[in-house]
This record gives sequence, structure tokens and C-alpha cells, in this order.
Amino acid sequence: MDYVTLITPECFHCGKPGSVQIESTEYTSGWAKRQAGELIQHCFPSLSSSEREQVLTGTHPKCWDEMFGKMDVDEDQGAE
Repeated sequence: MDYVTLITPECFHCGKPGSVQIESTEYTSGWAKRQAGELIQHCFPSLSSSEREQVLTGTHPKCWDEMFGKMDVDEDQGAE
């Protein structure tokens, strides 16, 4: 399986960039859907909610936890 490394924006908490690995076929189809306005959870279903947040805002999962604490939310629930 081939993977693509997505370089994420600089985290506003720690100031460092990050990256997320995603399967290349999911990246290709998902990126086109995202550019068309599709919700990120539909574009990249293999990514966790933390990884999707990092793609959108650059906020690393550890930084999120430092700022807001760990969330006890089911991955399949939520809004958008």
C-alpha cells in the first residue's frame, strides 16, 4: 500500500508543523471531494477525529489535550 504524507498547518498552541499519513488512493479521491466542499469525515474516513482536526487546523492531538483536556466522545457521533 502506498501512503501520502499530508503536511499540516502550524499548530497555534506549540507553533510546530505536523503531518498525517493517509493511503494514497483515499487521499486522491478525498482531496477532490474536500475541494468540492464535502465534509472532511466523508473525505478521509480512515483518519481519526484527532487526525482530521490536525489536517484542518494544524492542532496536534497532544496540544488539543493540553488546551482542552481529553474528550470522551464516540468517534461516530458528533456534528458537522
